Amino acid sequence: MDIKPQHIISAILAVVLIFLVPSSAFAQTESTVEISAYYAASNNIDDDFSDVVIAGWNSMAGKIDISRFDMSVEEVQAAYFSLMNMHPEYFYVNNASSINYYSTTGIASAIVPSYIFTKSELPARKAEFNSAVDEALKCVDDNMTDVDKALAIHDYISYINAYDPIAAKGSYNINDIDLTSFSAYGCLVKNVSVCQGLSDAYALLMNRLGIECIVTLSDTMSHAWNIITLNGKNYHIDLTWDDQGCYNDETLMPILSYSNHTYFLLSDSEIKEKGHSGWDSELTCSSYTGDKFWSDVHTHMNYKNGCWYYIQEDGKIIERQKNGTEKVVYTIPSDTFRLPDNTYKWLPKYSRLVENNGYLYFTTAKKIIRLDLDTGIAKTIYTAKFTYGYIVGLGIVDGELKYDHYIGQQQCEILLSTGYKAFDSQVASGDVDHDGTVNGKDVLQLRKYLVKLTDDVDESESDLNNDGKINLKDVFLLRKSIIGVA
Repeated sequence: MDIKPQHIISAILAVVLIFLVPSSAFAQTESTVEISAYYAASNNIDDDFSDVVIAGWNSMAGKIDISRFDMSVEEVQAAYFSLMNMHPEYFYVNNASSINYYSTTGIASAIVPSYIFTKSELPARKAEFNSAVDEALKCVDDNMTDVDKALAIHDYISYINAYDPIAAKGSYNINDIDLTSFSAYGCLVKNVSVCQGLSDAYALLMNRLGIECIVTLSDTMSHAWNIITLNGKNYHIDLTWDDQGCYNDETLMPILSYSNHTYFLLSDSEIKEKGHSGWDSELTCSSYTGDKFWSDVHTHMNYKNGCWYYIQEDGKIIERQKNGTEKVVYTIPSDTFRLPDNTYKWLPKYSRLVENNGYLYFTTAKKIIRLDLDTGIAKTIYTAKFTYGYIVGLGIVDGELKYDHYIGQQQCEILLSTGYKAFDSQVASGDVDHDGTVNGKDVLQLRKYLVKLTDDVDESESDLNNDGKINLKDVFLLRKSIIGVA
Protein backbone atom coordinates (compact mmCIF):
# COMPACT_ATOMS: atom_id res chain seq x y z
CA MET A 1 0.00 0.00 0.00
CA ASP A 2 1.32 3.36 -0.96
CA ILE A 3 1.47 6.02 1.76
CA LYS A 4 0.91 9.45 0.35
CA PRO A 5 3.36 12.16 1.44
CA GLN A 6 0.58 14.40 2.75
CA HIS A 7 -0.57 11.64 5.11
CA ILE A 8 2.92 11.36 6.55
CA ILE A 9 3.09 15.12 7.09
CA SER A 10 -0.32 15.11 8.82
CA ALA A 11 0.74 12.37 11.20
CA ILE A 12 3.94 14.17 12.12
CA LEU A 13 2.03 17.40 12.77
CA ALA A 14 -0.43 15.58 14.99
CA VAL A 15 2.38 14.20 17.14
CA VAL A 16 4.03 17.62 17.34
CA LEU A 17 0.77 19.26 18.34
CA ILE A 18 0.24 16.77 21.16
CA PHE A 19 3.50 17.89 22.72
CA LEU A 20 2.89 21.58 22.05
CA VAL A 21 -0.59 21.80 23.57
CA PRO A 22 -0.37 22.63 27.33
CA SER A 23 -1.69 20.08 29.78
CA SER A 24 -4.34 22.56 30.97
CA ALA A 25 -6.05 22.16 27.56
CA PHE A 26 -7.05 18.66 28.53
CA ALA A 27 -9.71 17.91 31.09
CA GLN A 28 -8.17 17.56 34.52
CA THR A 29 -9.85 16.45 37.69
CA GLU A 30 -10.05 19.23 40.26
CA SER A 31 -10.08 18.71 44.02
CA THR A 32 -10.68 21.17 46.83
CA VAL A 33 -8.86 21.79 50.11
CA GLU A 34 -9.76 24.24 52.85
CA ILE A 35 -7.25 26.91 53.82
CA SER A 36 -6.15 26.01 57.32
CA ALA A 37 -5.83 28.60 60.07
CA TYR A 38 -2.38 29.34 61.50
CA TYR A 39 -0.77 28.12 58.28
CA ALA A 40 2.91 29.04 58.03
CA ALA A 41 3.16 32.50 56.54
CA SER A 42 4.92 33.31 53.29
CA ASN A 43 7.49 36.08 53.30
CA ASN A 44 7.72 36.19 49.49
CA ILE A 45 4.38 36.93 47.86
CA ASP A 46 4.26 37.65 44.15
CA ASP A 47 2.92 41.16 43.52
CA ASP A 48 0.72 39.97 40.66
CA PHE A 49 -0.72 37.25 42.87
CA SER A 50 -1.50 39.85 45.56
CA ASP A 51 -3.19 42.12 43.03
CA VAL A 52 -5.36 39.29 41.69
CA VAL A 53 -6.46 38.16 45.15
CA ILE A 54 -7.20 41.67 46.41
CA ALA A 55 -9.14 42.48 43.25
CA GLY A 56 -11.22 39.36 43.97
CA TRP A 57 -11.85 40.51 47.53
CA ASN A 58 -12.84 43.97 46.35
CA SER A 59 -15.46 42.53 44.01
CA MET A 60 -16.42 39.75 46.48
CA ALA A 61 -15.70 37.22 43.74
CA GLY A 62 -17.01 33.71 44.25
CA LYS A 63 -13.87 32.26 42.65
CA ILE A 64 -10.45 33.79 41.99
CA ASP A 65 -8.56 32.21 39.05
CA ILE A 66 -4.89 31.67 39.97
CA SER A 67 -4.04 28.91 37.48
CA ARG A 68 -1.49 31.07 35.65
CA PHE A 69 0.75 31.33 38.72
CA ASP A 70 1.64 27.61 38.69
CA MET A 71 1.67 27.46 42.50
CA SER A 72 1.27 24.42 44.72
CA VAL A 73 -1.56 24.24 47.24
CA GLU A 74 0.93 24.75 50.07
CA GLU A 75 2.35 27.86 48.43
CA VAL A 76 -1.14 29.31 47.90
CA GLN A 77 -2.17 28.57 51.47
CA ALA A 78 0.89 30.37 52.85
CA ALA A 79 0.53 33.35 50.52
CA TYR A 80 -3.23 33.70 50.96
CA PHE A 81 -3.14 33.50 54.74
CA SER A 82 -0.28 36.01 54.81
CA LEU A 83 -2.30 38.41 52.67
CA MET A 84 -5.21 38.16 55.10
CA ASN A 85 -2.91 39.05 57.98
CA MET A 86 -1.36 41.91 56.00
CA HIS A 87 -4.75 43.40 55.12
CA PRO A 88 -7.07 43.36 58.16
CA GLU A 89 -9.17 46.04 56.44
CA TYR A 90 -10.71 43.16 54.47
CA PHE A 91 -12.48 42.09 57.64
CA TYR A 92 -15.32 40.53 55.67
CA VAL A 93 -13.12 37.79 54.17
CA ASN A 94 -13.52 34.59 56.16
CA ASN A 95 -10.52 32.49 57.16
CA ALA A 96 -12.46 29.40 56.10
CA SER A 97 -11.89 29.79 52.36
CA SER A 98 -10.77 26.94 50.08
CA ILE A 99 -8.48 26.14 47.14
CA ASN A 100 -9.24 24.22 43.96
CA TYR A 101 -6.30 22.28 42.54
CA TYR A 102 -5.54 19.76 39.82
CA SER A 103 -5.39 16.29 41.30
CA THR A 104 -2.76 15.04 38.85
CA THR A 105 -0.27 17.88 39.31
CA GLY A 106 -1.15 19.41 42.66
CA ILE A 107 -1.13 22.85 41.03
CA ALA A 108 -3.71 25.27 42.43
CA SER A 109 -6.27 26.50 39.91
CA ALA A 110 -8.51 28.81 41.94
CA ILE A 111 -9.23 30.26 45.36
CA VAL A 112 -12.84 30.06 46.53
CA PRO A 113 -13.21 32.84 49.14
CA SER A 114 -15.80 32.76 51.87
CA TYR A 115 -17.30 36.00 53.15
CA ILE A 116 -18.78 36.93 56.51
CA PHE A 117 -21.29 39.38 55.02
CA THR A 118 -23.30 39.50 51.82
CA LYS A 119 -22.73 42.11 49.10
CA SER A 120 -25.88 43.93 50.14
CA GLU A 121 -24.78 44.02 53.79
CA LEU A 122 -21.20 45.10 53.14
CA PRO A 123 -21.63 48.88 52.54
CA ALA A 124 -23.28 49.36 55.95
CA ARG A 125 -20.70 47.15 57.67
CA LYS A 126 -17.85 49.09 56.05
CA ALA A 127 -19.38 52.36 57.24
CA GLU A 128 -19.56 50.99 60.80
CA PHE A 129 -15.99 49.78 60.57
CA ASN A 130 -14.59 53.05 59.24
CA SER A 131 -16.43 54.99 61.95
CA ALA A 132 -15.00 52.68 64.63
CA VAL A 133 -11.49 53.11 63.24
CA ASP A 134 -11.85 56.90 63.31
CA GLU A 135 -13.10 56.75 66.91
CA ALA A 136 -10.15 54.58 67.97
CA LEU A 137 -7.62 56.95 66.44
CA LYS A 138 -8.96 59.82 68.57
CA CYS A 139 -7.01 58.43 71.52
CA VAL A 140 -3.73 59.60 69.96
CA ASP A 141 -2.47 63.02 68.96
CA ASP A 142 0.39 64.42 66.92
CA ASN A 143 2.37 65.38 70.03
CA MET A 144 2.75 61.76 71.07
CA THR A 145 5.88 59.75 70.37
CA ASP A 146 5.46 56.49 68.46
CA VAL A 147 5.88 54.61 71.75
CA ASP A 148 3.10 56.74 73.28
CA LYS A 149 0.85 55.94 70.32
CA ALA A 150 1.56 52.23 70.60
CA LEU A 151 0.70 52.35 74.31
CA ALA A 152 -2.46 54.42 73.79
CA ILE A 153 -3.85 52.07 71.12
CA HIS A 154 -2.91 49.04 73.27
CA ASP A 155 -4.96 50.39 76.17
CA TYR A 156 -7.82 51.63 73.98
CA ILE A 157 -8.36 48.16 72.53
CA SER A 158 -8.02 46.58 75.97
CA TYR A 159 -10.64 49.03 77.26
CA ILE A 160 -13.28 48.39 74.59
CA ASN A 161 -12.85 44.70 73.81
CA ALA A 162 -14.18 41.57 75.48
CA TYR A 163 -12.71 38.18 74.68
CA ASP A 164 -15.27 36.05 72.89
CA PRO A 165 -17.21 34.30 75.70
CA ILE A 166 -17.53 31.00 73.80
CA ALA A 167 -13.82 30.86 72.99
CA ALA A 168 -13.03 31.77 76.61
CA LYS A 169 -14.54 28.51 77.80
CA GLY A 170 -11.49 26.68 76.47
CA SER A 171 -13.42 23.67 75.19
CA TYR A 172 -15.75 24.67 72.38
CA ASN A 173 -16.86 23.99 68.82
CA ILE A 174 -15.28 26.61 66.57
CA ASN A 175 -18.46 26.70 64.49
CA ASP A 176 -20.27 28.13 67.51
CA ILE A 177 -18.11 31.28 67.52
CA ASP A 178 -19.35 34.32 65.62
CA LEU A 179 -17.11 34.69 62.56
CA THR A 180 -16.67 38.41 63.23
CA SER A 181 -14.74 37.52 66.40
CA PHE A 182 -11.80 36.54 64.19
CA SER A 183 -11.67 39.98 62.58
CA ALA A 184 -10.81 43.61 63.32
CA TYR A 185 -14.53 44.30 62.81
CA GLY A 186 -15.37 42.11 65.79
CA CYS A 187 -12.88 43.95 67.98
CA LEU A 188 -13.59 47.54 66.93
CA VAL A 189 -17.31 47.44 66.09
CA LYS A 190 -18.84 44.63 68.14
CA ASN A 191 -16.13 44.84 70.83
CA VAL A 192 -15.95 41.06 71.02
CA SER A 193 -13.08 39.09 69.48
CA VAL A 194 -10.44 36.40 69.90
CA CYS A 195 -6.66 36.81 69.59
CA GLN A 196 -6.84 37.06 65.78
CA GLY A 197 -9.36 39.90 65.93
CA LEU A 198 -7.40 41.77 68.60
CA SER A 199 -4.16 41.43 66.63
CA ASP A 200 -5.80 42.44 63.34
CA ALA A 201 -7.29 45.55 64.94
CA TYR A 202 -4.00 46.58 66.54
CA ALA A 203 -2.02 46.08 63.32
CA LEU A 204 -4.60 48.02 61.32
CA LEU A 205 -4.62 51.02 63.68
CA MET A 206 -0.85 51.20 64.04
CA ASN A 207 -0.32 51.06 60.28
CA ARG A 208 -2.93 53.80 59.84
CA LEU A 209 -0.69 55.88 62.12
CA GLY A 210 2.30 55.16 59.89
CA ILE A 211 3.86 52.71 62.36
CA GLU A 212 4.76 49.31 60.92
CA CYS A 213 3.02 46.47 62.71
CA ILE A 214 2.26 42.89 61.65
CA VAL A 215 0.33 39.92 62.95
CA THR A 216 2.43 36.90 63.84
CA LEU A 217 0.95 33.43 64.31
CA SER A 218 1.91 30.35 66.27
CA ASP A 219 0.53 27.02 65.12
CA THR A 220 2.05 25.50 68.25
CA MET A 221 0.02 27.78 70.51
CA SER A 222 -2.99 28.28 68.18
CA HIS A 223 -2.44 31.95 68.97
CA ALA A 224 -1.87 35.31 67.30
CA TRP A 225 -0.20 38.50 68.50
CA ASN A 226 1.70 41.47 67.05
CA ILE A 227 5.23 42.54 66.19
CA ILE A 228 5.69 46.30 65.98
CA THR A 229 8.60 48.33 64.61
CA LEU A 230 9.56 51.42 66.63
CA ASN A 231 12.59 53.52 65.78
CA GLY A 232 13.99 50.73 63.63
CA LYS A 233 13.65 47.98 66.25
CA ASN A 234 11.06 45.21 66.52
CA TYR A 235 9.07 44.24 69.62
CA HIS A 236 6.39 41.71 70.55
CA ILE A 237 3.00 42.90 71.84
CA ASP A 238 0.33 40.44 73.02
CA LEU A 239 -2.92 42.26 73.71
CA THR A 240 -4.80 39.05 74.47
CA TRP A 241 -2.55 38.04 77.33
CA ASP A 242 -2.45 41.61 78.66
CA ASP A 243 -6.25 41.79 78.90
CA GLN A 244 -7.89 40.07 81.86
CA GLY A 245 -11.52 39.32 82.64
CA CYS A 246 -13.85 38.14 85.36
CA TYR A 247 -16.68 35.63 85.21
CA ASN A 248 -20.27 36.79 85.28
CA ASP A 249 -21.97 33.46 85.97
CA GLU A 250 -20.23 31.27 83.36
CA THR A 251 -19.36 34.04 80.90
CA LEU A 252 -15.92 35.65 80.91
CA MET A 253 -16.37 39.42 80.76
CA PRO A 254 -13.85 42.26 80.53
CA ILE A 255 -13.06 44.33 83.61
CA LEU A 256 -13.55 48.05 83.07
CA SER A 257 -10.22 49.93 82.85
CA TYR A 258 -8.22 46.83 83.72
CA SER A 259 -5.16 46.46 81.53
CA ASN A 260 -1.88 44.74 82.19
CA HIS A 261 1.27 45.75 80.33
CA THR A 262 3.26 42.56 80.88
CA TYR A 263 3.40 41.71 77.17
CA PHE A 264 4.05 45.20 75.80
CA LEU A 265 7.31 45.70 73.85
CA LEU A 266 9.08 42.42 74.54
CA SER A 267 12.13 40.85 72.93
CA ASP A 268 12.23 37.31 71.54
CA SER A 269 13.87 35.97 74.70
CA GLU A 270 11.48 37.86 77.00
CA ILE A 271 8.34 36.55 75.33
CA LYS A 272 9.78 33.02 75.24
CA GLU A 273 10.32 33.22 78.99
CA LYS A 274 6.64 34.11 79.36
CA GLY A 275 5.49 31.01 77.47
CA HIS A 276 5.32 31.98 73.79
CA SER A 277 6.76 29.74 71.09
CA GLY A 278 6.56 28.75 67.45
CA TRP A 279 5.70 32.11 65.87
CA ASP A 280 6.03 32.38 62.10
CA SER A 281 7.68 35.80 61.70
CA GLU A 282 11.37 35.87 60.79
CA LEU A 283 11.81 39.31 62.36
CA THR A 284 14.20 39.58 65.30
CA CYS A 285 12.75 41.40 68.32
CA SER A 286 15.05 43.34 70.64
CA SER A 287 14.84 44.36 74.29
CA TYR A 288 13.30 47.79 74.82
CA THR A 289 15.96 50.01 76.37
CA GLY A 290 13.77 53.00 77.22
CA ASP A 291 11.90 53.64 80.45
CA LYS A 292 9.19 51.00 80.86
CA PHE A 293 7.10 53.21 83.13
CA TRP A 294 4.02 51.13 82.25
CA SER A 295 5.43 47.76 83.34
CA ASP A 296 3.80 47.50 86.81
CA VAL A 297 0.57 49.30 85.91
CA HIS A 298 -2.63 47.24 86.08
CA THR A 299 -5.09 49.91 85.04
CA HIS A 300 -5.87 51.90 81.92
CA MET A 301 -3.15 54.45 81.05
CA ASN A 302 -4.78 57.89 80.68
CA TYR A 303 -3.27 60.56 78.42
CA LYS A 304 -4.27 64.20 78.91
CA ASN A 305 -2.62 67.43 77.70
CA GLY A 306 0.72 65.78 76.99
CA CYS A 307 0.86 63.84 80.28
CA TRP A 308 0.27 60.23 81.20
CA TYR A 309 -1.74 59.47 84.36
CA TYR A 310 -1.57 56.03 85.91
CA ILE A 311 -1.52 54.17 89.22
CA GLN A 312 1.64 52.45 90.44
CA GLU A 313 1.48 49.26 92.49
CA ASP A 314 2.13 51.26 95.67
CA GLY A 315 -1.02 53.33 95.09
CA LYS A 316 0.64 56.52 93.88
CA ILE A 317 -1.22 58.26 91.05
CA ILE A 318 1.51 59.54 88.76
CA GLU A 319 1.51 62.45 86.34
CA ARG A 320 4.27 61.79 83.83
CA GLN A 321 5.24 64.64 81.53
CA LYS A 322 6.64 64.23 78.03
CA ASN A 323 10.21 64.86 79.21
CA GLY A 324 9.91 61.96 81.68
CA THR A 325 9.40 64.09 84.79
CA GLU A 326 7.04 62.38 87.22
CA LYS A 327 4.89 63.90 89.96
CA VAL A 328 2.71 62.18 92.54
CA VAL A 329 -0.75 63.79 92.39
CA TYR A 330 -2.43 61.54 94.95
CA THR A 331 -1.66 58.47 97.06
CA ILE A 332 -4.44 55.92 97.42
CA PRO A 333 -4.52 54.38 100.91
CA SER A 334 -4.87 50.68 101.62
CA ASP A 335 -8.31 49.43 102.63
CA THR A 336 -10.11 46.25 103.60
CA PHE A 337 -12.90 44.24 102.07
CA ARG A 338 -15.05 41.38 103.28
CA LEU A 339 -15.88 38.01 101.84
CA PRO A 340 -18.21 35.55 103.59
CA ASP A 341 -15.28 33.69 105.19
CA ASN A 342 -13.05 36.58 106.30
CA THR A 343 -11.89 40.19 106.03
CA TYR A 344 -9.03 40.84 103.63
CA LYS A 345 -6.61 43.65 102.89
CA TRP A 346 -7.39 45.67 99.78
CA LEU A 347 -4.27 46.89 97.99
CA PRO A 348 -4.13 50.14 95.98
CA LYS A 349 -2.89 48.25 92.92
CA TYR A 350 -6.48 46.97 92.61
CA SER A 351 -7.69 50.53 91.97
CA ARG A 352 -8.94 51.57 88.53
CA LEU A 353 -8.40 54.96 86.91
CA VAL A 354 -10.45 56.96 84.38
CA GLU A 355 -9.90 60.52 83.14
CA ASN A 356 -12.68 62.84 81.99
CA ASN A 357 -12.77 66.62 81.51
CA GLY A 358 -9.79 67.34 83.75
CA TYR A 359 -10.86 65.00 86.55
CA LEU A 360 -9.41 61.63 87.51
CA TYR A 361 -11.85 59.03 88.83
CA PHE A 362 -10.40 56.15 90.83
CA THR A 363 -11.55 53.49 93.27
CA THR A 364 -10.95 52.14 96.73
CA ALA A 365 -12.60 48.95 97.96
CA LYS A 366 -16.11 50.49 98.04
CA LYS A 367 -15.71 54.12 96.98
CA ILE A 368 -15.27 56.07 93.77
CA ILE A 369 -13.24 59.23 94.24
CA ARG A 370 -12.93 62.21 91.92
CA LEU A 371 -9.65 64.16 91.83
CA ASP A 372 -9.62 67.67 90.36
CA LEU A 373 -6.32 67.99 88.48
CA ASP A 374 -6.41 71.79 88.71
CA THR A 375 -7.03 72.14 92.45
CA GLY A 376 -5.83 68.77 93.74
CA ILE A 377 -9.11 68.37 95.66
CA ALA A 378 -10.31 64.77 96.00
CA LYS A 379 -13.96 63.96 96.77
CA THR A 380 -15.81 60.72 97.25
CA ILE A 381 -18.61 60.79 94.70
CA TYR A 382 -20.03 57.30 95.22
CA THR A 383 -20.04 54.67 97.95
CA ALA A 384 -21.17 51.18 96.98
CA LYS A 385 -23.68 49.52 99.27
CA PHE A 386 -22.65 45.88 98.81
CA THR A 387 -21.48 43.86 101.82
CA TYR A 388 -18.92 41.53 100.27
CA GLY A 389 -16.20 42.05 97.72
CA TYR A 390 -14.79 45.23 96.22
CA ILE A 391 -14.97 47.47 93.17
CA VAL A 392 -12.78 45.83 90.54
CA GLY A 393 -13.58 47.85 87.42
CA LEU A 394 -14.44 51.46 86.58
CA GLY A 395 -15.37 53.11 83.31
CA ILE A 396 -17.58 55.56 81.46
CA VAL A 397 -20.22 53.65 79.51
CA ASP A 398 -22.86 55.48 77.47
CA GLY A 399 -22.08 58.69 79.31
CA GLU A 400 -22.45 57.19 82.79
CA LEU A 401 -19.83 56.21 85.32
CA LYS A 402 -20.20 52.47 85.92
CA TYR A 403 -18.30 49.88 87.90
CA ASP A 404 -17.71 46.15 88.16
CA HIS A 405 -18.08 44.40 91.51
CA TYR A 406 -15.89 41.44 92.44
CA ILE A 407 -17.92 39.13 94.69
CA GLY A 408 -15.40 36.30 95.13
CA GLN A 409 -14.75 32.92 93.50
CA GLN A 410 -13.63 34.68 90.29
CA GLN A 411 -17.16 36.04 89.88
CA CYS A 412 -18.21 39.61 89.13
CA GLU A 413 -21.29 41.73 88.74
CA ILE A 414 -20.62 43.96 85.78
CA LEU A 415 -21.58 47.44 84.56
CA LEU A 416 -23.33 48.50 87.75
CA SER A 417 -24.78 51.99 87.71
CA THR A 418 -23.57 54.82 89.90
CA GLY A 419 -26.16 57.20 88.46
CA TYR A 420 -23.30 59.66 88.01
CA LYS A 421 -23.53 61.46 84.68
CA ALA A 422 -22.45 65.01 85.61
CA PHE A 423 -19.28 65.03 83.53
CA ASP A 424 -19.84 68.36 81.83
CA SER A 425 -20.97 70.17 84.96
CA GLN A 426 -19.42 69.42 88.34
CA VAL A 427 -21.90 71.51 90.36
CA ALA A 428 -23.34 69.64 93.32
CA SER A 429 -27.10 69.10 93.18
CA GLY A 430 -27.66 68.20 96.83
CA ASP A 431 -28.70 64.59 96.17
CA VAL A 432 -26.61 63.47 99.11
CA ASP A 433 -28.07 59.96 99.40
CA HIS A 434 -28.01 59.55 95.61
CA ASP A 435 -31.61 58.32 95.31
CA GLY A 436 -32.46 60.62 92.40
CA THR A 437 -34.34 63.26 94.42
CA VAL A 438 -33.33 66.18 96.63
CA ASN A 439 -35.42 66.44 99.81
CA GLY A 440 -35.30 66.45 103.61
CA LYS A 441 -33.72 63.00 103.67
CA ASP A 442 -30.62 64.50 102.11
CA VAL A 443 -30.43 67.18 104.84
CA LEU A 444 -30.72 64.51 107.54
CA GLN A 445 -28.11 62.31 105.87
CA LEU A 446 -25.70 65.21 105.56
CA ARG A 447 -26.11 66.10 109.24
CA LYS A 448 -25.40 62.47 110.21
CA TYR A 449 -22.28 62.59 108.07
CA LEU A 450 -20.99 65.72 109.83
CA VAL A 451 -21.33 64.12 113.28
CA LYS A 452 -19.76 60.89 111.97
CA LEU A 453 -22.87 58.73 112.28
CA THR A 454 -22.52 57.65 108.66
CA ASP A 455 -20.09 57.89 105.77
CA ASP A 456 -22.72 56.86 103.24
CA VAL A 457 -23.00 60.13 101.32
CA ASP A 458 -22.15 61.25 97.81
CA GLU A 459 -19.49 63.84 98.61
CA SER A 460 -19.61 65.32 95.11
CA GLU A 461 -23.30 66.16 95.69
CA SER A 462 -22.71 67.41 99.24
CA ASP A 463 -20.21 70.24 98.67
CA LEU A 464 -22.83 72.73 97.52
CA ASN A 465 -20.60 75.83 97.65
CA ASN A 466 -17.79 73.90 95.92
CA ASP A 467 -15.12 75.04 98.36
CA GLY A 468 -13.59 71.59 98.76
CA LYS A 469 -15.10 71.14 102.24
CA ILE A 470 -18.30 69.61 103.54
CA ASN A 471 -19.60 71.46 106.60
CA LEU A 472 -22.60 73.30 108.06
CA LYS A 473 -22.49 75.86 105.25
CA ASP A 474 -23.49 73.08 102.88
CA VAL A 475 -26.33 72.00 105.20
CA PHE A 476 -27.70 75.57 105.21
CA LEU A 477 -27.44 75.82 101.41
CA LEU A 478 -29.19 72.47 101.00
CA ARG A 479 -32.05 73.50 103.33
CA LYS A 480 -32.40 76.76 101.44
CA SER A 481 -32.60 75.02 98.11
CA ILE A 482 -35.37 72.73 99.45
CA ILE A 483 -37.57 74.99 101.58
CA GLY A 484 -36.37 78.47 100.61
CA VAL A 485 -34.95 79.53 104.03
CA ALA A 486 -31.49 79.37 105.57
